[in-house]
Amino acid sequence: MLVTHPDAQLAHQSVRCVDNWTLTELIHRGRYAELHRARPATQPAAGPADYVLKQPVTGLAATIGRELLRRESAAAAAVADPHVITVLQFADRHDSTYLVTPFLPGRTVDRLCRVGPLPEAVACWIGRQAAEGLASLHAAGWSHGDVKPLNLLVNSDGHTTLLDLGFASRLGEQRGDIWLGTPRYAAPEVFASAHVAAAADIYSLGCVLYEQLTGAAPFTAENAEELAIAHRERSPRSIDSQRLDVSRDAAALVDRMLSKLPSDRPAAAEVVDQLYRLELDALSAV
Repeated sequence: MLVTHPDAQLAHQSVRCVDNWTLTELIHRGRYAELHRARPATQPAAGPADYVLKQPVTGLAATIGRELLRRESAAAAAVADPHVITVLQFADRHDSTYLVTPFLPGRTVDRLCRVGPLPEAVACWIGRQAAEGLASLHAAGWSHGDVKPLNLLVNSDGHTTLLDLGFASRLGEQRGDIWLGTPRYAAPEVFASAHVAAAADIYSLGCVLYEQLTGAAPFTAENAEELAIAHRERSPRSIDSQRLDVSRDAAALVDRMLSKLPSDRPAAAEVVDQLYRLELDALSAV
């Protein structure tokens, strides 16, 4: 589930309105929510649709969808960071639940990695900005809960934004019976523990950095059960065995972020500092 997915090529939909917003085109439909480009209803029909309106899907998943929107609104309200998506409006009534964010042009890291591994400097640049967003979320008492390449948007200037706070949870809270994250990028402990911790986000970001540097996620499997076993018991193929041009320090940092024990992983602020240094080192070596 995304806050905006500019790469999606979905059919143009008939224009309709939600409160004071005119919806133009459907840009993403996920399990629990759908997203439309939108503009204020007071703007002319030819005006730009510079916003995204996100609302629950209809049917059996609507209850979960509404809860995810409430979580996204609460987490976004707690954080003011240029690397975390902003929620501009949230409405929660018995007949209508939705939130509005800016429309962010750019490409997701998922899209960037489709052509192969990224240069170390670029991967560290993107990862450092994501870590800055996570540091702000963690300082505000929230975990993102679904850090993955599809939830990192990079614009034409290289600015990176963490998208989709729908799976965010308050740090330390007891999760419900249903875990809604993405198994391919999930920390080992989330498959078994009911408590939410910031270290799980660090592991997920480590998976993203690994994929940026190697072109593939640390683990792949046929189903969530096999992925859980891999995250808990296996070690991914080392980065330096796949790329000789990646520094030992970068590979070592990713290894620490992918530690099986949460206590062995660096905090977000340390990840920011380390990636910033690696950025500078990689750029100076060019």
